Amino acid sequence: MRNAVSNWTRNDPASAASWLGHLPDGKTRDQMISSFSNNVTDIDPEAAASWAASIGGESHRRNTLSNVISQWARTDRPSAEAWVNRQGFSFRAATATAHTNTQHEVAQTFLSAQRAELERGIYSVIER
Repeated sequence: MRNAVSNWTRNDPASAASWLGHLPDGKTRDQMISSFSNNVTDIDPEAAASWAASIGGESHRRNTLSNVISQWARTDRPSAEAWVNRQGFSFRAATATAHTNTQHEVAQTFLSAQRAELERGIYSVIER
């Protein structure tokens, strides 16, 4: 199913995003959003980061968000850093893949504070 979402994302990201928005919470949704986010980063990195931040599973969310921000930073570091800073998060922590207690606490604080706001704004990001 991930391959189907990857292909769909490349061909029609708005339609894929709309479908993702209707999936029930859970592991399958998290996996589909992770695949979507990783594939849409080159097209719309801000939307990819917002979607990644909406993943319910903490570890999965942290890893996907780290991948998206790292990928975004390779092509437009100033914009990636600005997005991370607007979220009140450390760029270094956002791009780190190690799972230390400190990074875990920072990520949890960031994600808890931002999740509700990001979920409210997801549809506005994909409708642009």
